Amino acid sequence: MVKSPCTSICAIDHNAGFCMGCKRTTKEIANWSNLSDVEKKKILLKTLDRKFFISKNHKKTSKVETFK
Repeated sequence: MVKSPCTSICAIDHNAGFCMGCKRTTKEIANWSNLSDVEKKKILLKTLDRKFFISKNHKKTSKVETFK
């Protein structure tokens, strides 16, 4: 079983296209519980690329929507 990468920092950056906390897209978040472990691991690898993207390209002008 692959654990969810949720960090309880639910803020979707619409410019980047993913959550600033867990680095998943809204589709990946919504489908997480229905995915196989292999699919979840593929998403976790994508989140590593997104973390790199944020560190290199994130602008303070991004539109962020927070969910709590």
